[in-house]
Amino acid sequence: NLGDDITYSGTVSAAIEGTILNAPSFAISLVGDKPFHYETAYPVAIEVAKYILDKSLPYDTLLNVNVPNVQRGDMVKGMKITRQGKRVYDNAIQDTYSPWGDKQYWIGGGTPYWEQGEDMDIKAVLDNYVSVTPIHLDLTNYEALEYLKKTWKG
Repeated sequence: NLGDDITYSGTVSAAIEGTILNAPSFAISLVGDKPFHYETAYPVAIEVAKYILDKSLPYDTLLNVNVPNVQRGDMVKGMKITRQGKRVYDNAIQDTYSPWGDKQYWIGGGTPYWEQGEDMDIKAVLDNYVSVTPIHLDLTNYEALEYLKKTWKG
């Protein structure tokens, strides 16, 4: 659940629902391939929950927490407060076949890459840090709102 992928995340959606209901909420995910090392994520989940219950969060805010899928917790270097990263998909069109032999097309089917700014979630996880990204429910683009108010005719 890194970068733009939070848009498609059921885990983040569940935390959003909790936030809408005024329940302190966070989403936590392991980042990596199987086998999943849940024992690495457990203490992180406890630490984040304790923090939220002790300090609370700003209104309409939840935390998106991503834990590197490393075998031992001592391989995690610490936690970083991050911003949402950006995953970039190519515009390749791949023609493939379904299991039944039907022709189908996958748009953007190439290998995506990540923009990796120092303060982005993906960079933290790739460097074996836990990424903690605050997410706000208000998706309004306020800069665009002001622009449209000034320029919209009608």
